[in-house]
Amino acid sequence: YKRLIQEGRMPSRFKEDLRELIREIKVVVGEQARIVLPALPVDRAPLFKPLFPLNQILYEVAKIWDHQKHLLSGEENEVKFISKPEHYNKDDWAIDGIHPSEKGYRNWADHIVKKMLPGLENICTNSQYSGESEKDL
Repeated sequence: YKRLIQEGRMPSRFKEDLRELIREIKVVVGEQARIVLPALPVDRAPLFKPLFPLNQILYEVAKIWDHQKHLLSGEENEVKFISKPEHYNKDDWAIDGIHPSEKGYRNWADHIVKKMLPGLENICTNSQYSGESEKDL
């Protein structure tokens, strides 16, 4: 979001930069690599709540950036967009009011894993590894 303000960077440029990063990662780790693009829960961060009405603009900008990730997930192989969790508690946020706390990161990771698990189970069942023991993986 800083680049939008500082450089006038548009969402479409963000999307293309992200596409380039994904492709660079896949060159290194392989085309079959699964890439996860999680939505950022900016609208839940306590730091922004008292900044009405400016927080509403920030929330809309965050939605636009997340939408670019969502579009990219439909355009690139093995890229999945993960929506933000529905609920957050006060103790899910660090003292700075913008970053998750340790518990918040754990909850966010759990959310991402739950959203990814069905696809990962299919990969394990249908992959070359399906006949090997967990120790071999």
